[in-house]
Amino acid sequence: MLERFLQFIKKHALFEEKDKLMVAVSGGVDSIVLCELLKATNHQFIIAHCNFKLRGEASDHDEQFVRNYAERLGVRLISTSFNTRDHAKAQGVSTQMAARTLRYEWFDQLMQEEGIKYLLTAHHKNDLAETMLLNMTRGTSINGLTGIPVAEKGRVRPLLSFTKSELLGYAINHQIKWREDVSNASTNYRRNKIRHEVVPVLEEINPAFLKQVERLVEKNKVVKRVFAQHIAELRASLIRAENGVIVIEKSALIKNSVSAFELEEILMPYGFNYDQCTEMLNSLDNQAGAKFESAEHVMFVDRTFLQLLPKRQVDLEEYRIGEQDTRVALHRGYSIERLRAEGLNIDTNPRNAMLDVERLQFPLVFRPWQQGDRFKPIGMKGWKLVSDLLIDEKVPLAQKKNVYVMLSKGEIAWVVGHRIAEEMKITSKTSQVLYFKQESAVQGHVE
Repeated sequence: MLERFLQFIKKHALFEEKDKLMVAVSGGVDSIVLCELLKATNHQFIIAHCNFKLRGEASDHDEQFVRNYAERLGVRLISTSFNTRDHAKAQGVSTQMAARTLRYEWFDQLMQEEGIKYLLTAHHKNDLAETMLLNMTRGTSINGLTGIPVAEKGRVRPLLSFTKSELLGYAINHQIKWREDVSNASTNYRRNKIRHEVVPVLEEINPAFLKQVERLVEKNKVVKRVFAQHIAELRASLIRAENGVIVIEKSALIKNSVSAFELEEILMPYGFNYDQCTEMLNSLDNQAGAKFESAEHVMFVDRTFLQLLPKRQVDLEEYRIGEQDTRVALHRGYSIERLRAEGLNIDTNPRNAMLDVERLQFPLVFRPWQQGDRFKPIGMKGWKLVSDLLIDEKVPLAQKKNVYVMLSKGEIAWVVGHRIAEEMKITSKTSQVLYFKQESAVQGHVE
């Protein structure tokens, strides 16, 4: 077993004898055997133990056992305790999740303080199988089918080539004592249910089940690497940015026969799940107007595009400007000038606006347009819905959320960047003009 232990460390280049190591020790057979193997192979390490205060006196007895064990082994021990239930309640998470968070936050802090290069945990082949099965019940992607990494971010698992029964056998044969956590026998927890009720049945069907899981993990790691390269290439060919909006052409999705699984991976950084991606693809042939939301982003399905915006750009704010203001900070800013009308060259750029000052009442209010908003566009006698104007001007669905209206006396004086109201236009009687000129694209982000 010692030889297999060293071979596994060498094969995966986990650590060297000179490296400063820390072992997470609960007092259970797995972590105790890990310490014994390290000691027998002349590796130097310290022990870290967490008392989660979840099992009353039993938790304190575990801590005392680890303390006595470290002393007998001649290894330095660092221990801490947590009020895990209080933390779980405060954070609104399960006690298991709270314990995990507390444990690894403390480990990370300790590694930094002590100059530790690697944290060693006693995960083994059974843990690998349980994790895969648990991930499958949650509907995992390929990432969850690669099990537990041998090493990641300074955390190393040198026992992943051993089964639980092998570790127990080693402890019994070498008369090693350990503490048994009675909660491990309970099937109230999902992992324990898989451990005690699912894995034994699978091993009954195939006694080499754990070995097959190990092989499957190695195969899936290759699949993951190849798939990641494919997704990176697909993302680069599909996604582009236009005026701060992320755009995916519908035709490109169809041409590349992009599946919901692939789209989920492409949109992973933006928080969209598999079901949403399935609905997005189903909506490609439907009328524009579908909208999908993740925690921080919104995806709009327009006529020819899928358009992605951060919610902070969708949920825009209301602004007010007074007579002395010289700028308004919309999604793209506008400078404001007061000019004499006499001899003025009219700016015909539809993005900008020149309005008769005397017809305005300050403060002017800028807000996102709303359904039902209407005004009398310049050159028209009748009313027109803002929504109809935006359709006429073929404003993409995602960008409609960025459109503001400017109100004077509670009435729309300007659909910003599109059309001023008829009653605000410059006439022969106009003496002063309020000139809104759009600034460069880099200046006008909403704060």
